[in-house]
Amino acid sequence: MYDNLPDDPEEAFLYLESVFRAECEQKIRDAHHEERVDIYYVQYISKVLGAISELGIESHFAKRSVPSIEDVDYQTYVNFSKDVEHYRTMLQIRRARRRKEFSVALDQATKIKLRHMLSQMRDIVDRLDVSAIKKEALFAKINALQAEIDRDRARFDIVAALWIEGCEKLGEGAGKLKPLRELLDSIGNVFNQAKKVEGTDTPRLPPVEKPKQIEPPKPTSDDIPF
Repeated sequence: MYDNLPDDPEEAFLYLESVFRAECEQKIRDAHHEERVDIYYVQYISKVLGAISELGIESHFAKRSVPSIEDVDYQTYVNFSKDVEHYRTMLQIRRARRRKEFSVALDQATKIKLRHMLSQMRDIVDRLDVSAIKKEALFAKINALQAEIDRDRARFDIVAALWIEGCEKLGEGAGKLKPLRELLDSIGNVFNQAKKVEGTDTPRLPPVEKPKQIEPPKPTSDDIPF
């Protein structure tokens, strides 16, 4: 559970808190009739406070100390859960707005166009004279973007991941990579245009840059014969 946490602290908290809450509620359901359940309340509160502290989000949540078991009852758990739910709601709204900002809804015609581009890209990658490992890395990013296109909103970071992976291959400088470069550029343009139609004029993806040409040094006065 801890080895595969999301990098984003807020997302990690939402995940961990849901796990801690489910564990607590399951233990309470499984408890015997005369078994003390206040220890499960303490465990939940302690774990949540530990996650808040370690993830560095104390400023977004009232600082609290871990209570002793003697000071915890069902009402303590309810009050703490209420505060956590308030914070979860804030995070979920914030993340939903963030996802909307860095994603775009694609109409059916655009999805068909992008699927066709990805199909062309697969054909190009399949013919590339590169190692199987590099091909698989590109195929993985293409497949990830294919899955993203099928969602209600497609995230720009998935497109960027394909763009970055493609740029690494473009760095090899072979002329036969020109069709791949053009497709990457076209896919980025389609997403940027869709975002403009949605209401923002700020492009989210840069165009694929061509390798820069090194200009010869300009002559100095020492180089000019008299």
